[in-house]
Amino acid sequence: MKLLHTLKPIAAVVAGNILVAFAIAAFILPKNLIAGGTTGLAIILNHFFALNISLVVLVFNSLMFFVGAALLGRKFALTTILSTLIFPTFLTFFRTLPALQDMTDDILLSAIYAGILCGLGVGLVFRAGASTGGMDIPPLLMNKHFHIPVAVGMYAFDVIFLLVQAFFSNMEQILYGLIMVFLTSMVINKVMVTGTNKMQLFIISKKYEEIKEALLFVQDVGLTMVNIETAFEGVQQQAVLCVVEQRKLPAINELVNQIDPFAFVIIGQVHEVAGKGFTLERTHSQAD
Repeated sequence: MKLLHTLKPIAAVVAGNILVAFAIAAFILPKNLIAGGTTGLAIILNHFFALNISLVVLVFNSLMFFVGAALLGRKFALTTILSTLIFPTFLTFFRTLPALQDMTDDILLSAIYAGILCGLGVGLVFRAGASTGGMDIPPLLMNKHFHIPVAVGMYAFDVIFLLVQAFFSNMEQILYGLIMVFLTSMVINKVMVTGTNKMQLFIISKKYEEIKEALLFVQDVGLTMVNIETAFEGVQQQAVLCVVEQRKLPAINELVNQIDPFAFVIIGQVHEVAGKGFTLERTHSQAD
C-alpha cells in the first residue's frame, strides 16, 4: 500500500506532463496558437530569435528548477524535478512525429483539444501536489517575498506573454488562442475539485433515532449525529449527517420519507472524501 501511495502521484505527474507536451506538439504549435507559461515564452523567443522551442523550454525549466530549489527548498525540488525533465523530453519527441503536425486542419478543433488536454495535464500535476516547473516558479517566489497571490502572479505573466504574441499573430489566432486559454483554466479547476464524487445529507427530523438505525443497519451507511437546536421552538435534538455514494441516494431518500415524511433533508455534492469508510476500510469492530 505504501508503494502504491508513492507511485500514484508520480504516475499523475508523468501522465500530466505527457498530455501537455502532446497538446502543444499536436495542436498549439502546428496552428500557431498563442499560449501562456513557458510555452508562450518559447514561442516568443522562437519568433524573434529563431531559437528551438523545445530547447528553450528545457533550458528555462532547468534554470527555474535550480532557482526554485535554492529559494523554495528541497521539498519543492523533489516535486518538480519530474516535470522539469519529462515535459521538454516528450515535447521534443512528439515534435519529431510527422503525423502529429497534421492532426486536423480545423483551428477551432485544435484550440478546443489543446485547451482540454493542457488543462487535464496541468490539473493532474497540481492534484499530485507537484508543480509543472517553469513559469510556476516566479509567482511562487513573488508570493514568498512580496506576498503577491500565486494566482495573480501566474495570470500576470500569462497576460504579458499573450500580449507579446499578439503583435506577430493574426486576429484569428489570437481569438482561438483565448478560447484555448479559457478552456485550460476551466479544465484545471474541474480536475482540481473532481474526486470520488459523493452526496452529503443533513437530515433534521424528530425521528432521528429511527433514521439513524435505518441508515446504519439497513443501508450500511457511516454517519455522525450533530447536536442542534430548532430556531422557532427552541427544541434541543440531534440531526443526522452522512456522506453516501450517489447510487444510494434514491433508496435513502425513500427510507427517510417512510420513517418521517416531514423530515427536512439537505442534499449537496462533495468532491472528495477521505477517512474511515471511504478511503479507509470501515469495519464495525474497529475502534473509532
